[in-house]
Amino acid sequence: MIVLDTNVISAVMRGDDAASNFLDQVDDPWMSVTTITEISYGLHRLPEGRRRESLDEHWRNTLEVWHNRILPITPNIAGLSGAVMAQRERIGQPVALADAQIAATCLAHDAAIATGNTRDFEHLGLTIINPWLDTVES
Repeated sequence: MIVLDTNVISAVMRGDDAASNFLDQVDDPWMSVTTITEISYGLHRLPEGRRRESLDEHWRNTLEVWHNRILPITPNIAGLSGAVMAQRERIGQPVALADAQIAATCLAHDAAIATGNTRDFEHLGLTIINPWLDTVES
């Protein structure tokens, strides 16, 4: 199982070839429900217009396709998120709540994380894959 970080989903939505090729190679891709919040926030920050409408439509289509591949935040994951934040804080590398939730989701499901922001997920015992640098082997 591989959980795609928000930056990977966002890159696919923008038509990034590397991210799209990576996604095509992944056998068992998932996203965290937290990604819905982050993408929604990004879309609502854009000025109204054709670009926002196009991305919003692409996002709605993505959610339809991915509806059964979205991992929720359970009470266990919420607790793990707090532990992740504290652990990262102790080593002098604080992490945002959204990244902590995504990391905790990976930990709870024994999943790898695919992200371009590898630094946000270090020192947590996760398998980290950078879609722009790594290849996926089946």
